[in-house]
Amino acid sequence: MLARRVVPLRRAWDPATTGYVFIDGTGAPMVASETAGRAGKSPDGRSHTREVKIGRFSTQTRTDHHGHLVLDPDSTSYTATFDPAHQFGARLAAEALRRDFAHAPRLAVVGDGAPWIWSLADQLWPQARHIVDSYHACHHAVDLANLLTPLLGPRRDEFA
Repeated sequence: MLARRVVPLRRAWDPATTGYVFIDGTGAPMVASETAGRAGKSPDGRSHTREVKIGRFSTQTRTDHHGHLVLDPDSTSYTATFDPAHQFGARLAAEALRRDFAHAPRLAVVGDGAPWIWSLADQLWPQARHIVDSYHACHHAVDLANLLTPLLGPRRDEFA
């Protein structure tokens, strides 16, 4: 798939389907020999982790009785690597090709708001909607509120 020598069959998409690509990076704990020579965030400047980049592909065609999205059963596949973002992009592109996500009726990329994720999403799927996951969206909202608080002036108690 990475070499684009295998051409998957085009699938028949249900018009109600949305394809989701979840992208994230996280630190994976490593033994010292795996992090030797790498700068890290620890007080001594050494790294104790390596960043693993993970892509999850899923589809969704329905919602539950509350209107929340429900991912289709058995629709999830994964790709992961310790490679840099641009090489990870090739893995994402290959899995999207295998899954025929280019022809999905709707496509969304879900991430934490990191610029490298949106850059990959723009390169690979310019038509996709970008969605910040709810956990990180809350953190971004708190960060914004903390930045704005000094600009709002002293707090007034309107119920006193």
